[in-house]
Amino acid sequence: MESYSAGESVRSLHRKLILPNIFIAVIALIAAISLFFGAWISVTLTLDEKFVSEIADNMTQDAGSGISPEQMKFLFKDVHTDVTVSLEPAKMLKAGFAENTDGVRLFLEDALGDALRSLENLSEQMLPSLMAIFASEAVSNTGAGTIDYTQVDTSELSETIEQLNAQDPESAKQSFLDFCDTYAASQLGITLTQEQKDSVASNFDEVVDMMKDENGTISAENLLSAAGGSSSVEIPDVNSLLAQIPAETQQMIQQICKIVGVIAFALAALWLLLAALAILHIFLPNKKVAMWYVKATGYLPFLLCWLLPTIAVKLVPSLAPGTSSVPAMTFGGITLISFICLLVLWGISIFWCHPIKKRIRALNK
Repeated sequence: MESYSAGESVRSLHRKLILPNIFIAVIALIAAISLFFGAWISVTLTLDEKFVSEIADNMTQDAGSGISPEQMKFLFKDVHTDVTVSLEPAKMLKAGFAENTDGVRLFLEDALGDALRSLENLSEQMLPSLMAIFASEAVSNTGAGTIDYTQVDTSELSETIEQLNAQDPESAKQSFLDFCDTYAASQLGITLTQEQKDSVASNFDEVVDMMKDENGTISAENLLSAAGGSSSVEIPDVNSLLAQIPAETQQMIQQICKIVGVIAFALAALWLLLAALAILHIFLPNKKVAMWYVKATGYLPFLLCWLLPTIAVKLVPSLAPGTSSVPAMTFGGITLISFICLLVLWGISIFWCHPIKKRIRALNK
């Protein structure tokens, strides 16, 4: 009778593990799905005035470089662009096991495409400041004096820029002339003569020619590249960037994708295994589920892809003072979800499952 009572108590305690097993299965599935299909690494670089000012402070004006440190600071005074690169294990695995390096190219196109599209916004953000510099130089070339472009309200060039974006250079030329005439009067106390206006208009035509691509389309990117000379702000497209990667390097990237992808999927598969076992044990007499393999490895994605890189970025400036000119960098990604799931799993294990399992072991002795 005593043995029957103990056995019934054990079965009753096992039934109490059904609900935590359901929670474990749900948590494990959430973690597994996020790791299988989410971006493990998401790196965001912030390009802004502070970052460029640090670079400009270390610049020297080389002959023919085109942009001085002061102009570089002015160009970026209203710039704030976040450039994000994300890496997903599923896509890395696909690239790693592709028959050739075309899979790597597709992977890099996907990983870098959004980042390069973000960089394209730089052109539009920098254009008002660059046009102000051109206005100052155009008026100076007439011999009328030099407009202090740092005191210019660049928003007054918005009409010119809108007209250029609308592929209407003639209207843009007139609004640019009006802008130059206004600041010549306010800063230099003069009115530009017709000859001086013709000179400014000629300079503007040269600027527009620099902005045109091979199809005659006006684009801010072309102007930034042409204006900078050897220190130009050139934003490559994905295809031109990939064309510069040697075949050997692409093969190496493919091997890295294969190794990293397999490791990542193995770690994600452990969560999936836990979910399967938790569901299975709901219907078995023994409802205790072993979780040690997830507890031992579940923190690795978050540690390697988020926590350690974040700490490293914080420590680099203090350990290597010469690396101060580095853009603000933040790490993110889906690994935070699996880490939260791990913390919840530990909580369920310690405060819910462990007391029940302890009582079962005591009754089985």
